[in-house]
Amino acid sequence: MAIKMSLTASGFKDISNLWDNFSDGINLSVKESIDESLAPIASAMRSNTTMMFNKGYMTGVMVESVSHTAEIGDDGGVYGSVGIYDMSRKTASEDRRLPAPVLAYMYEHGIRPHSTVAGVRLEQLPTEKSPRGRPAKGKQGRMMHKGSAPIPFLSSAWDANNKKITPAILKHMKKETDKL
Repeated sequence: MAIKMSLTASGFKDISNLWDNFSDGINLSVKESIDESLAPIASAMRSNTTMMFNKGYMTGVMVESVSHTAEIGDDGGVYGSVGIYDMSRKTASEDRRLPAPVLAYMYEHGIRPHSTVAGVRLEQLPTEKSPRGRPAKGKQGRMMHKGSAPIPFLSSAWDANNKKITPAILKHMKKETDKL
């Protein structure tokens, strides 16, 4: 003998909606915390860049190119970025030979001495990756760039401020979980 019965679950839809709202709230909260955390890093990068500018290392285009972003991706992940961006249109510097990110990389990591004559390259000594090295090409002449030492203006700003990101995210997430 079979017994037939009907069951109505009225709370499941409410739980599902609550979970969706919680998930969206967490993502938005994490995005806001990343944005807040990256702002002081960008500010420190601008400050370091300005100090370099005052020493005569670069132009104001680099200062205007420091920025940060935080966004929620299509996959639901939250992503943030801080650094030097190519803002040549915004800064009216489209005719520059080197965009700000390339120049920033060169300052951050240094430049080895090299010839400035077109088509010339210096000899590269053998290394583990390249055991044969590379011979010099063309005439070296007097047109030599003496190179420059690394000036870690971006990484120092990151290192000084990045430890604040995780606590900020946790604080914002706690606010969201407390709403439940």
